[in-house]
Parts: sequence; C-alpha cells; structure tokens
Amino acid sequence: MKDYVVVACGAKVLGSFTVGEGAKIGAGSVVLKEVPPYATVVGIPGHVVAERGNRVHHHDESNVELNHNKLPDPIEEQIGKLQHEVDALRKEILLLKTESKGTLGPI
Repeated sequence: MKDYVVVACGAKVLGSFTVGEGAKIGAGSVVLKEVPPYATVVGIPGHVVAERGNRVHHHDESNVELNHNKLPDPIEEQIGKLQHEVDALRKEILLLKTESKGTLGPI
C-alpha cells in the first residue's frame, strides 16, 4: 500500500498487490486486484469508479452517485409517495362528496 491511501470502515484488501498512492477504498468494499493511484474503489468485488476525481463509466454500471451527503433516503421517499397518494385520495373524496350532494340525501 502506497502513501495517503484511505481504507474506509469494513473494507477488505485481499491479496498481494499494490494499492496506489492517494487511492480511496469505500466502506465494505472487497478489493481483489491492484488499485491505480488516486482511484476510488467501491463494491464487492471492488471496482474503480473514479480516477483522479473523474468518474469512470462502465457499460454495466447504473447511475451511481458517490456523494454520500446526497444519498437517497428510501424511507423519506416512501413517506413522500404515501403523502402524495393520501392527498390525491382526499381530493377524490372531496370531489365525490361535492358531486353527490343532494343526490343521495343525508348520509
């Protein structure tokens, strides 16, 4: 391992190879092969997703965002979807009540 390497919590580097200077290995990653200098490696098995601060695109890679401060919150997303659905249902109920006034009599 060269100088200024960051190995995040729970990451494993398995084997006899060089991890280049300034490389970053993401939390929980399992690195099985050499890491270029100033590369960012994530995943199991670990793969390079950035080199010298520039995103590396792979043909089988989805649009993964590495800004951990901007990771999606699935619970917040689900609550937002549920709130949207509740709002739509309330509008529909109000519309039905408005349309049915006088046609059904007192309920």
